[in-house]
Amino acid sequence: MYESGAAERYGHALIREISGWTEVNDPQPIDTIYVGGGTPSLLSVNQLESILNAARNRFSVMGDAEITLEINPGDGGIDRESRLATMREWLRLGVNRASFGAQTFNDRELKMLGRTHDSADIGHTFGLLREAGFANINFDLIAGLPRQTVQGWKRNLERALELRPEHLSLYLLDLHEGTPLHDQITRGVRPKPDEDLAAEMYAMMIEELSAAGYEHYEISNFCLPGFAARHNTNHD
Repeated sequence: MYESGAAERYGHALIREISGWTEVNDPQPIDTIYVGGGTPSLLSVNQLESILNAARNRFSVMGDAEITLEINPGDGGIDRESRLATMREWLRLGVNRASFGAQTFNDRELKMLGRTHDSADIGHTFGLLREAGFANINFDLIAGLPRQTVQGWKRNLERALELRPEHLSLYLLDLHEGTPLHDQITRGVRPKPDEDLAAEMYAMMIEELSAAGYEHYEISNFCLPGFAARHNTNHD
């Protein structure tokens, strides 16, 4: 956990911005808060509590608001019991939805993406969240990675369905300039994504998840009945 340094400065800056928000004169009812971008789970419990308190003080946050926290399955250096205790503290603060970037259950593909976790960490993190008491969990998977096969993508879907999270965000690979993978593809070190293959994977995920009882409520988002993310559906 980060108790000082950049995370501390960022937390103070964010609280000042929330407290000074003037775009809305009258506090509007808020039914979703999404703490994401980077790895906010590395904030200390006190830092996260201060940020959420600032939001509650500035806005009219509903009692049943959906509060999502993005976490990293590769958080290292923390023993199991400490990590479990931290997750229970998140629930105490009102966080009731967890989301993490699994990306793939293939360790070779995770390494290619520069991720700090492996496939075992995905199941371990999911199990800890369940043990802590989280009943609304999302994780992301990516289709269309270089050299990813249809069979490999099917295995990803099968592994995901074995865990059966309430929500799945399944994306086609989107290359961003400045990332190692974009640079490797540009230099020809890795092959360009196959768009036809990616389309086949997309069709497969719709079929597989629909058969498993998931609702396809947005282009990349699937959920069990009643678990569509408010943050994805509140467009006003």
